[in-house]
Amino acid sequence: MKNVIRCLSVSAITINAVLFQYKVLAGSNYRVSLQLKRADSALIAQQESRFDLKDFNFWSRQCLSLSQVKEYTQALAACEQGISLKPNDKNTELWFARSQALFHLGKYKESQASWERVLKNTPKNALAISYQCAAFFHVGKYEDAIDKCDRALLVDGNWGDASPSFALMYKGLALRKSGRLENALLSYNRGLAIKPSDSFIKAERCSLIASMGEASPEKDCSLKSAIQEYELAAASDSRNPIVSIQQGLTLEQAGMFERASTAYAQAIQLEPQNSFVLARRCGVLGALEDYKAALEACDSALANIHQLDKFTITYLLTQRSGVLAGLEKYEEALASADRAIAINPDFAYAYTARAVSLWGLKDFIEARKVSRQAVSIFQQNKNKDIFREIFARKSPDTPVDFYRGLFLARYNQGRILASTVFAQSNKYKSESLNAYQEALKSFKDYRRALKIDNEYLESNLTTFDKRILTNLYANQSAAHLRLNSYQEALNMAEKATSINQNSFAGWYNKALALSKLNEDDKALEAYDKADKLSPNNKYVLTGKGLILQKKQRFADALSAFDKVLGLEPDNIPIVALKGAALQKMGRFQEAVTIYDLVLGNEPKNLKIIMAKGLALQGLLKFDEAIAIYEQAQAIYDENFLSKKSNSVDIFNILTAKATALENLGKKQEAIALYKKVLGMNPNYAPAKERLEFLKKPDIKKPDVKKPDVKKPD
Repeated sequence: MKNVIRCLSVSAITINAVLFQYKVLAGSNYRVSLQLKRADSALIAQQESRFDLKDFNFWSRQCLSLSQVKEYTQALAACEQGISLKPNDKNTELWFARSQALFHLGKYKESQASWERVLKNTPKNALAISYQCAAFFHVGKYEDAIDKCDRALLVDGNWGDASPSFALMYKGLALRKSGRLENALLSYNRGLAIKPSDSFIKAERCSLIASMGEASPEKDCSLKSAIQEYELAAASDSRNPIVSIQQGLTLEQAGMFERASTAYAQAIQLEPQNSFVLARRCGVLGALEDYKAALEACDSALANIHQLDKFTITYLLTQRSGVLAGLEKYEEALASADRAIAINPDFAYAYTARAVSLWGLKDFIEARKVSRQAVSIFQQNKNKDIFREIFARKSPDTPVDFYRGLFLARYNQGRILASTVFAQSNKYKSESLNAYQEALKSFKDYRRALKIDNEYLESNLTTFDKRILTNLYANQSAAHLRLNSYQEALNMAEKATSINQNSFAGWYNKALALSKLNEDDKALEAYDKADKLSPNNKYVLTGKGLILQKKQRFADALSAFDKVLGLEPDNIPIVALKGAALQKMGRFQEAVTIYDLVLGNEPKNLKIIMAKGLALQGLLKFDEAIAIYEQAQAIYDENFLSKKSNSVDIFNILTAKATALENLGKKQEAIALYKKVLGMNPNYAPAKERLEFLKKPDIKKPDVKKPDVKKPD
């Protein structure tokens, strides 16, 4: 692109030569001339005060010199001062420099009128017509841009040291924006035939071929090669906003959102009020979860919404909805998504944003419904073979954009189904799992659209891809856990951690699955990984405590439960677990105190009542234990009559009571109670074993004479 701009600068000199000398500067003569012009510009700037402000020749030289060194703000002022001194003269060279300055300062509409003055004097100035084409492109008038570029190419006029490739480039850009991709490709090919070294045209051509996917008649380019060429173009022409914009769009398409954000930031520096760029930057910052900066970009774009076409407005409102949801401003997020849908009811991405907003508002039924709508619209477009209709499509989707959007729609559908009231039913657990599996299929299509063969190879994944794919596998693992598919849960969790070693959800779900598979040592290792990633997480500490207790490491388990209670002193289930640990350690009185604390909140908690009874037996308080078991039996009977579920069965209660009677020496009462239990359930092993033991005849031990023990002197 550097060559293009240099050609534009040469054109002003060329016009001067045509008007005054009928001679064109070129090659090394041009470079010498440009160096002299720059030196002359600096000298003029230093000596400005010596000149009469009404000296036309001074302002003319100042205008042209500053234009040559691309100091467009000062050049514009000088050109206008010179023109004002001789308003009735043709002054074509000043008008050209003025028009060029207006264009490069982003004042495209003003430059249009200024170019008309140039063309009034030199109607076959092909470069001036090309600039008009470019100005029309920048204000979104793509058909007008195409007409002007065609005229420039047909007029057979003056290009100076510039090239028709400039017009072909902008014609290609306008054709691409209007969805006429095959024609855009032809235009880029013609431009490269004239100027094979033009990095920007090469980048645009490769980006276009990648965007067309399988519909492209040419296959010799990829997004990777496009990105490389954009880097070269940006390096040689860092002051051209269109290079940064197109570079950002291609990086965004490739999922390289960090780099896309940088490219858009460069474009915004050059054109701070460009709503299109602000809208796109809003989207990539949202994908990077930099929600505050994203919202600022969104709102700045909305301030000049009149600059945007229908699709970009819909895109902007959708991205703003996602950003607001990320900030947990769900009401505003819903309003923004609804505005997008009102403008374009077929915009599937907006339905995904709406579903997420409703999910945040806990309107689960509507969220589930809308998430299905989003997937349905994507599927309808896919069934229409949207990519074969790419040349007349209603929105500038590419295969990559489409499959990424479908991937995210299914991913969010799975999240909504998995974490709402619907997840209590196995039907919705399975539906959630299916949504994740379909999301993975869409991910594969998305990666194939990027022309990446090994879609899961870590080196091929962008930061965004890693984050979403890791979360998807972790969530899929959670869905398998809910369905008691523990081996599958483990497999999915391991995929999550293989992609991202710092995935807390991956390690936590892996620990849960391993504990369910009785792989306790490995589960503890996974919990330790999760603990490092999220220190003092109550769920991790609880899981560790349970496994430690199972492994009879009661002191370590107690430590884990105490940490949880340090975070949540009123966590009754953890208090109960602490009591159990204390009881296993033989600290029966502390255990009883803990159980009383729980029963103060849950007086009919049968599990805690039974645990307290066992602790009382440990304290040899058998009468109190019997009273506790009788209380438990009364609660059981009450629950049974009211058809409430019982977490403790009657056999356990009666057997525990019989054991307390046995310990009190009331053997016959204990035997009668054991028999009662076996009458209800002949196979109840604890009662059966105790009864068999008590029925054995007493075996008297022989008297053993104790040896005399001599006391020390």
